[in-house]
Amino acid sequence: MALLFLSMLVFQGWTQSSGHRIQGKVEEKGAQALPGATVILARPNVATGRGVITDNEGNFIIRNIPPGKYILRISFIGYHTLQKTVEIRNAAINLGTLLLKVSSEKLKEVQVVGKTPPVEIKGDTASFNSLAYKTNPDANAQDLVSKLPGVSVENGQVKVAGEEVKQVLVDGKPFFGNDPKAAMQNLPAEIISKIQVFDQQSEQSRFTGFDDGNTTKTINFVTK
Repeated sequence: MALLFLSMLVFQGWTQSSGHRIQGKVEEKGAQALPGATVILARPNVATGRGVITDNEGNFIIRNIPPGKYILRISFIGYHTLQKTVEIRNAAINLGTLLLKVSSEKLKEVQVVGKTPPVEIKGDTASFNSLAYKTNPDANAQDLVSKLPGVSVENGQVKVAGEEVKQVLVDGKPFFGNDPKAAMQNLPAEIISKIQVFDQQSEQSRFTGFDDGNTTKTINFVTK
């Protein structure tokens, strides 16, 4: 099952040795799977947590969770956010099917063209179709990404599931050096075909083929 880990944030008490996990499936009320939904698990009264997005069948799994009480939040553009309290006691918890209700007000922000899905998951990359998200004619890349599920923009800083985007690429190449804010504010939304979100491995990992655990939250804009 291909899952994209949107957040590598680990707050106190989250360790790789805990071994607990939680999983489930996200669907629209009416049994239609919702790929690309954002799922965030956080301690009560804590803003950040661990986030993933659902795969092409709407499934998700979050691993290595210490026992305790958590708030699970599931969101997707065009739907009401689902929030519930869960308690991790056993090594594995399956929440089964979780249903999101359509928000007619939010649906105005999404325009799905033809049968092209708003998001596709391939390996560790989430690829968003720009045509599915309505923007003004003079919009830039930052305006576009602010429409994506799980993405927030504050004072020009872009975060995906609470983790700051550190690198922006255009067609796989660096754009505006190490300044994601300048890159997104200077790239017109109208020339963007897809927005790919992923955790890029360190240069050492890519060179040696050994995963050292160091990643950089990255957005790659694929142009038309």
